[in-house]
Amino acid sequence: MFDTCNVMNGKVYGLDMHLDRFLISATKAQIHHSYSKDEIEEVVLKTIAASETEHGCVVRMYLTAGRGDYSIFSEQLERFI
Repeated sequence: MFDTCNVMNGKVYGLDMHLDRFLISATKAQIHHSYSKDEIEEVVLKTIAASETEHGCVVRMYLTAGRGDYSIFSEQLERFI
């Protein structure tokens, strides 16, 4: 799942609201993680600062449950190895 926010004139618009929606979506999708809202906010702000972009930037935040059983060594395949 993902959410986005915009950077215009050196300001991140609606980051707090986007982070709330991001974390609510993760809960609803049953994607378990150990990140706090403050930790995610810090990473987003540091990434924006490192990009040195002040205008016209869109930030997309992703969270995934991981690879699941798509590994070549999934439980189904291990019995044949």
